[in-house]
Amino acid sequence: MANDDGEEKGKKSNSSADKRFVFNVLYKKQARQFVLSPKRARRAILLLEKLVEKDIKNDFDAFRLKHGTIHHINPTSRGGPRKAWNVYPWTKVKHQTWHQLFYNYFPSEAIATIEKHWTLPDGTLNQEKMGESFVKAWEEVFDNWSPQQAIAFIQREFLPAEIKYFAELHEPKVKKKKAG
Repeated sequence: MANDDGEEKGKKSNSSADKRFVFNVLYKKQARQFVLSPKRARRAILLLEKLVEKDIKNDFDAFRLKHGTIHHINPTSRGGPRKAWNVYPWTKVKHQTWHQLFYNYFPSEAIATIEKHWTLPDGTLNQEKMGESFVKAWEEVFDNWSPQQAIAFIQREFLPAEIKYFAELHEPKVKKKKAG
C-alpha cells in the first residue's frame, strides 16, 4: 500500500535524492518553511553564509566609521584571512596599544609572552621588566587585570580564531573534477 508520497508502507528509502532538509525562515516578518533537496540545501546554506558574512562586514564597517578600527586576530601581514570570524572590534587606541604590546603576534604568541616574560612567580604583572610604556599600554588594553585574566580574555576572544585559521590552513585542498 502506498502512502501520500507514493512509497510503500514499511519501506524506507535511503537514497540521498529522497532526503529533504527543512528550513524555517523569518522572511519579511513572516515565518516560512522551505523543504529543499540536499543540493539546494547546500546552495541555500552557502547563500546564507554569504549574507551573514555581508551583514557582519557591514556591522564592522559601521563600527570602524564610529570608532576607527577593527583588529585582525590572525594578522593579515602573516597570512591571516580578511574574514568576519578573524576580526575583533576595538577602539583605535586599544588596537594601537595591543600592537605596541604584542606587535603582529598570533594569540598563542601573545599568551606565551605574558606567561614567560611578564608574569612574576606570584602571578602578578612584572612591571619592572615591562617598562613604563608597556605598563601604560597594558593598562589601556587590559585595565588592571592580572596576567591570568588577560590570558583568559585572549583564550576566550582570540584563540578560537587562531585554531580555526591553522585548521583551515592545514586542511587538504580537494580539487573539483570538471564534468565532461
